[in-house]
Amino acid sequence: MMIYFTEVEQILAAVPLSKYILLFLAVVAFSALNSALLVWFSLLTDSYKDMQNLFSPVSIVWMIGPFVAMIVPATAWSSWMLLIPPINITLVVFDFAGANVLTLGDYVLTISSTMFIVSVIYMITNRMFKKDKYALGHS
Repeated sequence: MMIYFTEVEQILAAVPLSKYILLFLAVVAFSALNSALLVWFSLLTDSYKDMQNLFSPVSIVWMIGPFVAMIVPATAWSSWMLLIPPINITLVVFDFAGANVLTLGDYVLTISSTMFIVSVIYMITNRMFKKDKYALGHS
């Protein structure tokens, strides 16, 4: 009996489980960065609408990553690109999709740099929240 796989199933079967785990961790780190920025911006504004207006440019900045990944060929990716969150998550997704250029160290650099930025943002937010004049938009 022959079992036929579609092209997508063949591609997914060819990707090792460790790469799935690393992709998941990179996406979780990027999501943590987005939530940290949302918490920080919510402290700076008086209303939810103002916070959305303040966060809109950040959403546009996240679009830089795919543009850089399209312009720069996969063989020219460097480690400094993995330190910038909009670019590093895009490179991880491109690598997962078939570029196969990133190493385990590159994944670790991506996740650790993003989590470092998240921790810095939360430290700033904590400091702002402790000062009553910044808490809950009362500037």
